[in-house]
Amino acid sequence: MFSKEGLIYFIERNAGVDGVFLKTFNPTDVEDIKTLCELPKGTSALTIGEGGAIYLANPETGTIQVCQNGALTYFAGVENEKAFIDGSAPLFYMPQNIKYMNGFLFVWDFSAIRRISIKNGVAADCISIVGEANPTFNLEITETQQNAEEIILPNSKHMDFVINNNGILLTDSKRGVIWWAE
Repeated sequence: MFSKEGLIYFIERNAGVDGVFLKTFNPTDVEDIKTLCELPKGTSALTIGEGGAIYLANPETGTIQVCQNGALTYFAGVENEKAFIDGSAPLFYMPQNIKYMNGFLFVWDFSAIRRISIKNGVAADCISIVGEANPTFNLEITETQQNAEEIILPNSKHMDFVINNNGILLTDSKRGVIWWAE
């Protein structure tokens, strides 16, 4: 992931030392790779927010953490308490992908996109905006248009999404389609 300053941030899984690390480097000086902090095993996705905050998703524990100034702290979710609970103290089932935009953190959580509002660096409120928490789905598409919060999307670590001011473009890798949510 590129920062506004042009730095590249990435998650390194190092089997040699049995560790997971958040690292960064300047692409003009690839010899100077810096380790920012050690991460819990299972951490798999990152995004960069305001003020250099780096948000990290861990689908194994159901948590989202934030790294700022080399310090790693919990941001949302409770370790190993997996659920789909919105509100001011949200729980996550399997946060696999995250994106930041305009004061919100968007989370691909098992089969739904959930949005966390960020106020003064703290998770203020979480709502599910696309998809319905459901372990089953129909591979056949019976409707090409439906309410975003009622669609049953498949769980897939290959799902990805893009956000802009008009909505969310979401890949559905199991059905081979792309959904648009406004």
